[in-house]
Amino acid sequence: VARILMDRFNAAVIIESPHSSLDPVLAAAGIAVHRLDAVPNEGALIDVLRKTGAQVLFKRSQVRISRELLNACPDLHAIQLCCIGSDSVDVTAASDAGVLVFNDPVSNGRSVVELAIGHLIALSRRLYETDVAMHSNEWQKTASGRYEILGKTLGIVGLGNIGRATARAAESMGMTIRFYDNRLVAQEVGVEMGWERADT
Repeated sequence: VARILMDRFNAAVIIESPHSSLDPVLAAAGIAVHRLDAVPNEGALIDVLRKTGAQVLFKRSQVRISRELLNACPDLHAIQLCCIGSDSVDVTAASDAGVLVFNDPVSNGRSVVELAIGHLIALSRRLYETDVAMHSNEWQKTASGRYEILGKTLGIVGLGNIGRATARAAESMGMTIRFYDNRLVAQEVGVEMGWERADT
């Protein structure tokens, strides 16, 4: 559907700094690219969308897309979220206005996994507290309350792309995985991976 629609678009607005590799792809499809360096408020975004006549908006998750914006920009036909969630868009209002909303459940998955594992290690080693102490010139050479993640159990709620990838990364670091997912296919995948399924 997106490819069919892209053939009909001639202008796009890009906000919230999706990767710059997007621009030449759009330009090669004959779409004029209008990239905003600053994150706009609703009024500024409405002005840009109207001035450019953009049919598609590329964004991440910071700027809210409201019913008022959608009603004020009749040329807008699609919103491509360069992120996983769609909670920054009033999807009911978008549906009412005939504006398609797409998300991208794959592109930043690895970044989220690495961030989750990084925080997991930092929290188990109490690195955040240690950082504050070090900045106060306190050297607390103690292992008290600090743990390795080897042999610990990680609970994963939801075995989507990110949940599975996080579970695999944690498992490769010696953690035991328990998971909860209410979808039957995800439950079967988790059990097949050798992870323990939780009922609640």
